[in-house]
Amino acid sequence: MHALLIAENAEERDILTQSLRQTGMQILAQREATSLLDFTLSKPVDLVVVTTENYTEATKLVVSIRQQIRIPLLIITNSLTEHEHCELLDKGADMVFLRPIATRLFIRYAKILLRKGTGLPASLLDPIKSDALELDPGQRAVILKKNENDDHVVRLTQLEFRLLYVLMTNEGQVMPIEELVEKVWGYTGEGNRDLVRGLVRRLRRKIEPDADRKNVSSHLIQNLPGVGYRFNIEE
Repeated sequence: MHALLIAENAEERDILTQSLRQTGMQILAQREATSLLDFTLSKPVDLVVVTTENYTEATKLVVSIRQQIRIPLLIITNSLTEHEHCELLDKGADMVFLRPIATRLFIRYAKILLRKGTGLPASLLDPIKSDALELDPGQRAVILKKNENDDHVVRLTQLEFRLLYVLMTNEGQVMPIEELVEKVWGYTGEGNRDLVRGLVRRLRRKIEPDADRKNVSSHLIQNLPGVGYRFNIEE
């Protein structure tokens, strides 16, 4: 799991990085929230932590971030009135921390957001089986069933795992591009077809390398042009 930390002050950034590492996450730290959407598309992020100096700055960041992504969002800022605190929560912040930060509480609330958000640890998910393969969340791998005595294990990236998990848990159903982008990358808005197409292409090369490219019905992951994708449950 990954946390994106945005903090302008280098000392505070180091302290928060060390605290977040205690949750078991890898930390991606940067000074500013520029190109946030592009960043989260290239790297799967489970939690966003942003530090700000005042209510006005915090409001602008929360509104901007929520226009792009729906990943759990924790804001750290200075003293607020009760009204300002409520406003930040209403505008989309999942949690607001005031300086000075109580480190132990910060770590525990970060874990709570991960449990409630998209950052559910893969190890807590149940394996999913089909006639052709088994998805093992604990190993983030696919077990390809070539025959009774020949199983082939293929490791997946986080984005490949998320895409396959969404498709297999909705087997036989067509998943629209916009919904796939929201569930896999964690942001709302008009779906990026090239983004999904590229990830599907990489996933197909791993889980169905011997598929007949001329026979679309033989694909495990099927594309319905202009509609979306589905996991094929037919033998």
